[in-house]
Amino acid sequence: MWCSVQSLPQESDEYRRVRAKLNRAKLTLGDQREQVAAMRRTACDQTDFHAPRREPWTGPHIAGCYARMTLSSVVVAVDRCHHNSIWSLSRIFCVSVELARDGDAIVLTLNRPEALNALSFSILEAISSAIDEVAASDARVLLVTGAGDKSFCAGADIKELRGRTIMSHKAGTELGQHTFAKIAALSIPSIACINGFAFGGGLELAMACDFRIASPNAKMGQPEIKLGIMPGYGGTQRLPRLVGEARAMELILTGRTVGADEALQIGLVNSIVEGDLMAGAHDFAQRFTCFSLPALQFARDAVKRALDAPVYEGLKIEADLATLAFQTADAEEGMAAFEEKRQAKFTDS
Repeated sequence: MWCSVQSLPQESDEYRRVRAKLNRAKLTLGDQREQVAAMRRTACDQTDFHAPRREPWTGPHIAGCYARMTLSSVVVAVDRCHHNSIWSLSRIFCVSVELARDGDAIVLTLNRPEALNALSFSILEAISSAIDEVAASDARVLLVTGAGDKSFCAGADIKELRGRTIMSHKAGTELGQHTFAKIAALSIPSIACINGFAFGGGLELAMACDFRIASPNAKMGQPEIKLGIMPGYGGTQRLPRLVGEARAMELILTGRTVGADEALQIGLVNSIVEGDLMAGAHDFAQRFTCFSLPALQFARDAVKRALDAPVYEGLKIEADLATLAFQTADAEEGMAAFEEKRQAKFTDS
């Protein structure tokens, strides 16, 4: 079955590009709700997301259309945009951000190896939209990685930073913080798979995840001070929580780089993976994805609250969340399985 794009704005160059793609790929409609949530906007590397938006296009839409096709081994979905006239091939959120389902995991890949997977503002927008889809899916874990074996993410695109006004720079900083906060706020665990460089915003992206695993050649740091600036996407807040104030202060004020071994020693990464990093990430995830998702979520929330509340307040929060976990069907199943000496069968309820 073919999905028509006749209702899209035919005068645009983007329409003609997508028409060419759809002519080369057969689309089959199916139940993709487990993988695809409605996209709000499309992003591409060349888009200026701080420029004034066009007026929303009010013509007919492809309402509720979820479709699949293979483009560079990535599943894409065609959907309409409700809030502006930028419409999308979601699944490839921009030419440099891709989502793919891999068993219980969703893999988010920064695919800009020619620029060491650096973060432009449009890529931050695309990551934000991708995380919205992850949140609406039934995946049990998010894996974040960079294309190639040289760089996870080399940080912000410095060329974009020069010549910006104070207010536009503040808006860009808040965009990065908001995007990475979405990862931290997911109801499922997340793992950053650091394959090579993770500098500046790249390390801040990794630190927004619950876990970090690294290849032996990984290099990490917050080198912003060497450019006369400072971290702005959460580095000054998340790094002390991971490695302690003294080490964080040293790393941020000197801008020095740490290798994988030192990062493991100081608690910046959880594991170093020899060989296939993504296979190692799946093995790491299987340590907890077999458990009840509600219990995992309650436990994660309690740990995260511990960083922001005094101990006595944290204990109250722990008691409340432990009570909520105890009331689930999975709690009854887990305790029954323990008594009956069998493997528990959790249903996430």
